[in-house]
Amino acid sequence: MLSASPSYRRNNLPATWKSDVDTFLDAGLPADVIMQMVSLAGGKQGIYNRWTYFAGCCWTRIRQIRERAAKIVAEDENGG
Repeated sequence: MLSASPSYRRNNLPATWKSDVDTFLDAGLPADVIMQMVSLAGGKQGIYNRWTYFAGCCWTRIRQIRERAAKIVAEDENGG
């Protein structure tokens, strides 16, 4: 019988975690926001795979930042 509890196994970091975080940084997500997403995912109840939840939160924030930037550029181009 395995001695590790299911909660331990399901919360392991994937082997790609460092490159994943680099991808978030390269996509423009500030390090402090990544840390906020770590706290959010770590404290969220009922999450089976915290890494997947964390990554989803990061990608959502990246999309929000890109949408905001596109809106600013569009307003600037339209003289607004």
